[in-house]
Amino acid sequence: MLKESRAFSFVNEVFNQGPVNGGSTIVAFIEDLDGYKFELLDRGPTPEPLCQVMLRVGDLDCGMAFYQKALGFQLLYKRDNPGYKYTSATMGCGPEDKNTVLELAYNYGRH
Repeated sequence: MLKESRAFSFVNEVFNQGPVNGGSTIVAFIEDLDGYKFELLDRGPTPEPLCQVMLRVGDLDCGMAFYQKALGFQLLYKRDNPGYKYTSATMGCGPEDKNTVLELAYNYGRH
């Protein structure tokens, strides 16, 4: 379970996001002492110690092309979330449950 420490403080309560590949993911939103906000995911055991990295990008198509060319990542899936005004693309070198993945997120209107 994620615990609050002196280096981080919770900006939102821990909540269960629901089923992910037949299991559940625990999510916490935290803020460090400099005001940077992070989303922590606690999900089932994976062979990799790092499961997912999320980056905000100003141009989703350009970001996807860069990581495909630079690291050989393939698009695993893309989701448009108009209610929250963002689109995300999850990329990786294999299935999400067996590999580290990169989530690129584009917020509408930000460049």
